[in-house]
Amino acid sequence: MLCLNNPEFINTCEAYSRMGYWMSDWLIIPYIGIQLLPDSPISKKICFIDYSYVVFKDIFEIAAGDRWKQIFINEDNRADNLTVDEHIMIGCWQHQVGTEWRIQCKSFDLFVPDGYQQKERQEFVPYEVATYKRNMEEAKLDAFYNVENIRRLFSEMQQSK
Repeated sequence: MLCLNNPEFINTCEAYSRMGYWMSDWLIIPYIGIQLLPDSPISKKICFIDYSYVVFKDIFEIAAGDRWKQIFINEDNRADNLTVDEHIMIGCWQHQVGTEWRIQCKSFDLFVPDGYQQKERQEFVPYEVATYKRNMEEAKLDAFYNVENIRRLFSEMQQSK
């Protein structure tokens, strides 16, 4: 799996995400169709990745919505050297409208599984919609979002932090 530290080149606005998963001090958000901006380590051009995980570490605060309602705070992670103040979209799935979150934390990473696909446009469609046909396998999607698979995938990395 490819790991990109503190990526400043991701855009989650058009990406699909069901939810995030907590593992100790980590928040893991699986994304389908995340956008990488030009000059990322993966591509010199804008591109979209089929499957990826964004992992926020040592979170101090999460706020949501247009008025930044605080939904999570961990005083133990308060520090003068918080390096990340990231804005993401989460919860864009089927009939759900996503919510913008602001996350303040010490670091975050983008994990891209081996064998990933990239395209120049957002062409990854995980479910049927009025204007697009599904073009991703349901079994692979279910495995990607499965909480036990996510725990297995990240538990070794978390133990070695």
